Amino acid sequence: MTLKVKGLRFFDEDDGRNGFFVLAHAEIEVEELEMNFCGVTLAWSAERGYTALAPMGRDKSGVRSVVWNSDSPFAQLAAKRMREMYRRMGGKNPPAADLQHAKEREAAIAKAKSGEIEHRLFPATFTIKESMSVAREPEADDAAGLHRMLGVDPVSETMARAGL
Repeated sequence: MTLKVKGLRFFDEDDGRNGFFVLAHAEIEVEELEMNFCGVTLAWSAERGYTALAPMGRDKSGVRSVVWNSDSPFAQLAAKRMREMYRRMGGKNPPAADLQHAKEREAAIAKAKSGEIEHRLFPATFTIKESMSVAREPEADDAAGLHRMLGVDPVSETMARAGL
């Protein structure tokens, strides 16, 4: 089967929360079928490596227009061609820190699914300032609370700005 990547655009907004990283979207031409697939996704995960995901388009009834198994020889060949172009265009693999985060996240999800949810208590220290603990009557000026929090005296500030 002959596949050609006719166009590729990087996708930099993915944070890996889905367990895989979306690296790019491409238009692929399959010469034997005389078809083009637009919106094919190049994805990477720690478990499966690079793979090509089918376009997300749906028909009028809501059924996906194109579906394929991401482990199929077609998907692997498409991923290979897309990866080659991705690297030629200067695309970079996901950062190691993000990969480690994805592995930790997958481990945490597996742990939660198995029923081993860990509960932790963290000690906390609070300090209450004396000026905050005194109950004050509500003032008509909405900025009064902000002035108290910032430690600003509005009268002296106004006089200082006026040069008095």
